[in-house]
Amino acid sequence: YEIRGGGHRHAAFQMLGRETIPAIVTDDSDLRAELAEIDENLIRNEYSPAERAIAIARRKSIYEALHPETAHGGARKASRKVCDLNEGDKTPEKPADRFTKATAERTGQSERTVQQDAKRGEVVGPETLQRVIGTSLDKGEEIDALAKLSPQGREEVIAKAEAGGKVSAKVLVKQERREEREEELGEKQRALPDKKFGVILADPEWRFETYS
Repeated sequence: YEIRGGGHRHAAFQMLGRETIPAIVTDDSDLRAELAEIDENLIRNEYSPAERAIAIARRKSIYEALHPETAHGGARKASRKVCDLNEGDKTPEKPADRFTKATAERTGQSERTVQQDAKRGEVVGPETLQRVIGTSLDKGEEIDALAKLSPQGREEVIAKAEAGGKVSAKVLVKQERREEREEELGEKQRALPDKKFGVILADPEWRFETYS
């Protein structure tokens, strides 16, 4: 058996020398057990922004594995299939809700917040977010900025944050954008053809031209 929820209570009973503990035994698959564990932690709302992004992204992956018909707007197509399979039944099976709706109802967050956290987890990635936890970058707006940085810039700022530095990915994003604009401007200027300048005097018999 694996403890799906109540790890702290189990530890307390062990410290008290108890040999038994009240429990509810369920026959869940590994994915459903992991989903329940994630939900319990999300409901407690003890996660930092980086931890929440990791959890929500993982929850989305599990949810879509359990309900593949909900991925990429497939719920309506699946709904028709369910009705066909249950044709003649009085109580056809209800299709699963979309991920954001189901997660919002389960965790008490808005769908927009769930969608934002899922995007952060997917774009930045769990491995990178693990390095961010507890640093000066462990903020929603800083995680969004990390997603916009070049791989080199992202590694640079995360390494400084891991070392305890008070850094900001938002500042580095502005710097990279400025450097990109300057480089684009320089390329445009280098691509311009050489111009010829002429000066025509008042007397039509005389013409003086200079070139540069």
